[in-house]
Amino acid sequence: MTSAAKDGSSLYREYKFGPFRLLPEQRVLFEYNERVRVGSRALTILTLLVERAGELVSTSDIVRCAWPDTVVEENNLRVHIASLRKILHDDGDRARTILNEPGRGYRFVASVNQGLDGGSREPSPPPQKVPDPPAALVKLVGREYALAALVSFFSRTRLLTLVGPGGIGKTTLAKQGALELAAKYRDGVCFVDLSPLTDPGLVPGAVATALQYVLAPRAAVSALLEHLRERDILLVLDNCEHVIDAVADLVETLLPGCPHVAVLATSRESLRVHGEYVQQLRPLDTPEEKRDITAAEAMTYGSIQLFVERAAAACNGFELTDANAGAVSQVCRNLDGLPLALELGASCAVKLGLDVLLLGLEDRLALLTHGRRTNERHQTLRAMLDWSYAILTETERCLLARLSVFAGWFSLDAAIAIGTDHVVGRPTVIEALSGLAGKSLVTLDTSSQIAQYRLLESTRAYAAEKLSASENREQVQQKHAQYVYDGLGDAEAQWRLLPRAEWWTRFGPQLNDIRAALGWALSAPGQLQFGLRLLAASAPLWLGLSKLEEFHRLLDNVLSRFPVEGPPIFPEEYKLNLLQGVLFMNVDGPSTRRAKVLNRAVELAGFSGDRQSQLTALWAYCGFCFAISEHGTMYESAQRIGEIASAGAEQETRALADRMWALSHYARGELELAQLFGEKSVGIGAAASPSFSTVFRYDQTTTSRANLSLVLFLRGDSDRAGAMLAEAVADSMRARNPNTLVYILSHIACPLALWLDDRDVASQYTELLHDTSNENGWTYMLEVSNWWNFVLSQNGTAHHYPSPQRFDGLYPLQRDLLIASCPGLVDEEALSRANRKPHHWASAEIVRAHGERLLALGGRSAYGEADRAFRLAIEISLTQGAVAWHRRAKRSLASLQYQYGALESL
Repeated sequence: MTSAAKDGSSLYREYKFGPFRLLPEQRVLFEYNERVRVGSRALTILTLLVERAGELVSTSDIVRCAWPDTVVEENNLRVHIASLRKILHDDGDRARTILNEPGRGYRFVASVNQGLDGGSREPSPPPQKVPDPPAALVKLVGREYALAALVSFFSRTRLLTLVGPGGIGKTTLAKQGALELAAKYRDGVCFVDLSPLTDPGLVPGAVATALQYVLAPRAAVSALLEHLRERDILLVLDNCEHVIDAVADLVETLLPGCPHVAVLATSRESLRVHGEYVQQLRPLDTPEEKRDITAAEAMTYGSIQLFVERAAAACNGFELTDANAGAVSQVCRNLDGLPLALELGASCAVKLGLDVLLLGLEDRLALLTHGRRTNERHQTLRAMLDWSYAILTETERCLLARLSVFAGWFSLDAAIAIGTDHVVGRPTVIEALSGLAGKSLVTLDTSSQIAQYRLLESTRAYAAEKLSASENREQVQQKHAQYVYDGLGDAEAQWRLLPRAEWWTRFGPQLNDIRAALGWALSAPGQLQFGLRLLAASAPLWLGLSKLEEFHRLLDNVLSRFPVEGPPIFPEEYKLNLLQGVLFMNVDGPSTRRAKVLNRAVELAGFSGDRQSQLTALWAYCGFCFAISEHGTMYESAQRIGEIASAGAEQETRALADRMWALSHYARGELELAQLFGEKSVGIGAAASPSFSTVFRYDQTTTSRANLSLVLFLRGDSDRAGAMLAEAVADSMRARNPNTLVYILSHIACPLALWLDDRDVASQYTELLHDTSNENGWTYMLEVSNWWNFVLSQNGTAHHYPSPQRFDGLYPLQRDLLIASCPGLVDEEALSRANRKPHHWASAEIVRAHGERLLALGGRSAYGEADRAFRLAIEISLTQGAVAWHRRAKRSLASLQYQYGALESL
């Protein structure tokens, strides 16, 4: 029945009950303004019951109305009544709409309001298709593999959760993935942003709103379930972490009842529901630390690509070049490859410059601001971290602050050591750490045998602020420093048990925490002695990991606080002076300061009365005397080493004594004795294992073998010398001891390869010397590598002589090695030393070089003096048994006599 409105349009009957609205003339049923699919007969039955709401309608009346021309069984009616109850959410308990009175009929019991509705006779249009998800506001960079993995997941699952810390790019990836997947679902994709919600109970309503479906704010999930039952759709539930339980409940309800619905969730922790696949989103890859990275190489890393893309978008003039690739790489490493931090950093770099950005990253939470205007949580790093911090329990917050003392990876035991106290026990710490890892505030790595954890640098900076504001900051830092120191004891115990590569892999990462612990101990009141102990105990790690320039600065800082004479204030002074003296060799070259430091080390070792300390100090001083060609003092020091070593039976000690005896005899040109002691040292050293505390001495076996190769060459065994040298270089590279490697390259490998006339190998050794010295910041050894390059360019003779001032900057030992490889470099100072008695290892060759230079510069008038020089070189080489020098001197004399005789016959 219809009636006319005043404006002439038709008015139709309208029945309202609960969330439903029935228009009989239009034969339409709406639920919250969305049309409900109802079969024709079911709609006829519903209309009859609603029109007679509250009345008992007999079974026969209903059948005649719905099937006017057909005879049907009562079972058919029951099927349609069941379908109606399902549509109306009649659960047979509290939400009753249709009651059955057996044998009599049915009664519609819901409250019904009747009215009139204006409109056309045409049925209402079907509901609009769910809109496509919003496109990502920023270009997806560096996530190609992650995107491909996300898309492929939905070929085998209907529930995937993207998990990762804040700012990692979960939303951007989810939006791009949704766009890729949209065509797979008939009803498209629905994007639901849950971040504005403050009440978990509002989750179903938020989903309904995104679906353009009107649902009461706290309506039952069953209504949403019914709405989605026939839908073929992908729901993207973004930012679930703060309402995680409500989302998990909703998903567990929807997926079993909606066979064509799929869910892509983003969260800082997984939903932990049945059937969930988890895709962990990691930071973008960053390049390892490297001094000379090129722009092309840098652009192969996702973090660099994102930084450059965002910087170029902010400033059209920004371009990655070979000149700035190193700085950009360092920025991306410092920002852990975290996309939000990279975007903020790119903006700062454009405004402030890369140099200022690098300096400012120490206070990154204040510097990295003004991010995306569309998302408050992503406008600053601090806002993003505040959001993460707010969802933590109080125990998790406390542990997060304490974990900020770790500068790198740490183990479960480390977290327990720092996190426990008289109130908090081990189980509580384990549970809190698990919660932090689950919420993506702690990164977990299970690739190795022992699980490792770490905080991203931005998270660590935020947590450190929380620790600084706490009352127990000093206590936590002290516990951390003690834990680090105790760990060095474990490193020492494992030194003799583990293969070197495995040892470095396990204990090398401790260096970051050593830095942090030293920073605290050397500045905290009353902790200086502990800091000295830690600095001395950590020496092998600094040396083995090629961090000598940094270690050099630390030693300088510490030793400047102590007197230069008298008994030690702390026992560790001896070792620190000794270490400084060793480092001077590669960093500073010849200096009176190095002599003072080593003399002080010998003096302090004497005060200690410790045999190992005295041996090590004398070893370093003996090596210094060798470098400055003080062979007499070197011999005396070697004697003292032998006397002290004879009191003990350790293989390592005997190998050290024999090596220094061999080197001392070699320096004095006593080659037979040098070979005897050298063979003994190599033999003992092969069976000995150097102790952890003496790693900085250099690797005894490797160095002994390299030194012996020089002796073998001089005595005429060139084949064995070349093979032994190659073995020593390979061993020193495997041992990851840069001190040993650089010593062998600069003092043995480069000259010996030239003496063996293998210029290609000499060039390779020189390049390796340059690269190793450059990596460690060793200015002196860089200069040495430049000299070997100069020698290689001269092809055995110098036509362009360098200035004497530059040559004087080298140790006498290094100058003799260069002259023995390039005779044109001989000068009066070197000749004077060669003529001193007893003659040293290179005297014969330097005297011969002098004769060759006389001939090159003086012509026929210099023949007499050159003749005398060659004959003296022959005499010295015969006395020493230096077969190699003897052959050279004889060839020079024969050449001179041939030329002189040819001239005399003219």
